[in-house]
Amino acid sequence: GGRLPVVGFGGSYGGMMAAWFKLKYPDHVDGVISASAPIWSFDGLQPGYDFNAFYATVTADASTAGGATDRCKDNLKAAWWKILQAGRTTEGRELLTASFRTCSPVQAPAAGRDDPYALIQWAQEPWATLAMGNYPYASSYLMHGESILPAWPVRAACKHLSRAPASDAELFEGVREAVAVYYNNTGSQKCFNVTGASRQRGMGGRLGATKAVADSPQQCQGSWDYQWCTEMTQPFTQGTGKDLYYCPNGTYYAKQNCSHWDFPSLAVGCEARWGVRPRKEWASTALASKRLPTASNIVFSNGLQDPWHPGGVLENISDTVVAVVIPNGAH
Repeated sequence: GGRLPVVGFGGSYGGMMAAWFKLKYPDHVDGVISASAPIWSFDGLQPGYDFNAFYATVTADASTAGGATDRCKDNLKAAWWKILQAGRTTEGRELLTASFRTCSPVQAPAAGRDDPYALIQWAQEPWATLAMGNYPYASSYLMHGESILPAWPVRAACKHLSRAPASDAELFEGVREAVAVYYNNTGSQKCFNVTGASRQRGMGGRLGATKAVADSPQQCQGSWDYQWCTEMTQPFTQGTGKDLYYCPNGTYYAKQNCSHWDFPSLAVGCEARWGVRPRKEWASTALASKRLPTASNIVFSNGLQDPWHPGGVLENISDTVVAVVIPNGAH
């Protein structure tokens, strides 16, 4: 028989690899389907990538624009400062322990341990995953098949934060119930193992925690961290006025400019963990940059609920490099 057409496909990092493979070896495959592939989410590109776009999209999902309510993102943003404030008094720490149902009492900040801050990071952690899995149907994909997120999981979480709380206790309990959509969707957790984790206060990227978040269904450590620290150095900022995340403002911790991507600090962390230094412009230099007019036979698909979509190809490049945008699609 004759030669059969060969079509490659991939999603997420696999989608990036599919697109880059077609660009590097155009005669090896006839075409590729590249889904949720943020090939333009790197530093040094022109036009430039918005480093806050990922977390701004997470926040949009947790707002009226994403089908939830603005009260959700506003309550979350308000909760971070209140958690830190409560952590400074005995009564406040007792309230945090009861409201968040921590497995051990919340302790006052001390050297090598900052329970109130760890609580904030624990409560912030699920929202990106909920946004990536914000499908209109239940799915186990983002939970690695171990449990199931409900349909529209961001909206399901935001139902617990949809009104103005009457007290700090009500706000904290609402945050707990919201993130339980992720941490306790099986209903098996009687308490949450949050306290005692030592974490960085750097908010310059998605690698802000020094260890996996306690009780997280995603305990995959190492592989992507190493890849980020070498070749896939995608920039992120969080804690800006456009997202729901915390930014130290000088009240309890040194003030930070959370609109600034602190690459040097992240590079130091990579060197400490892996003995390597990130090459932050390697992907854009060695792989594709934005030289897509020379490409052919690539279909890029992106869902607008997916926080990775701002780094994807959202418009047709040519008759044979086309973009499919799915308004209610996720990762």
